[in-house]
Amino acid sequence: MPNEETALASSQLTMQSDFAVVALLDALGAKGLLSRSTPDGLLETWQMLLSQLAQWCDDVSTSEAADDCSFLGFSDTVLITIMPVSEADQPECFSLMHDLLQRFIWQGFVAGVYFQGAISAGRFIQSSSRVLGEGLEEAAEWYEQADWMGVMATPGAKHLIEHMLLDGWDMSSLFVPYGVPLRTGRSYDTWAVNWPSFADEEAKSGNTSAKAILLRSFRTFSGAISPAVALKYANTITFADKVWDSGTLHES
Repeated sequence: MPNEETALASSQLTMQSDFAVVALLDALGAKGLLSRSTPDGLLETWQMLLSQLAQWCDDVSTSEAADDCSFLGFSDTVLITIMPVSEADQPECFSLMHDLLQRFIWQGFVAGVYFQGAISAGRFIQSSSRVLGEGLEEAAEWYEQADWMGVMATPGAKHLIEHMLLDGWDMSSLFVPYGVPLRTGRSYDTWAVNWPSFADEEAKSGNTSAKAILLRSFRTFSGAISPAVALKYANTITFADKVWDSGTLHES
């Protein structure tokens, strides 16, 4: 976790919960974007993304299932939390987090800021100076491990998702099962945020394709791609292609 003081935060800065859905994301494209724009231009892009995130958090907070939705910005890292009203509202809060993340991830792609991260869940405490809790700790251990752009479920979140599935939770438009490629060269079978399906719907409204928008973003914002990060781009396209080709990955 970054140890910088909070740069940006949504309105509520002190809260405590026995359970929260937590997402921790790192902006991979920040350095590349800075190399092709002025610092003011990068800041404007970052502020735009966080302003949209604040709006989506406000929308989530109006849900009867969510007690609160908030975020903190640490340099190029974003922490998002959704706290359910009760234990019975946990599945709905997972759904709300998924919907928020797919929008935020895709808007990042469009703007040239590429996010990788992890979604987790568990006990959570937040104040104006620090955040604590098992959900955050697990997310912090996993959010930089994937060798792609996207958001994966941590082991704890995976187990909770699969438990909720046994209880009849409808996953038809949410997370997809996927062997997420890791930086170690291995993969981890878990659940991933289904941003490609959202991107496809968004692209149709503009009479184009999500893949065309994605490739245009890579061409416009990525600059020279080094061997160290080339697989991140390839793995991202592979995941998106599989979702676009099959509609979902639930039958694979």
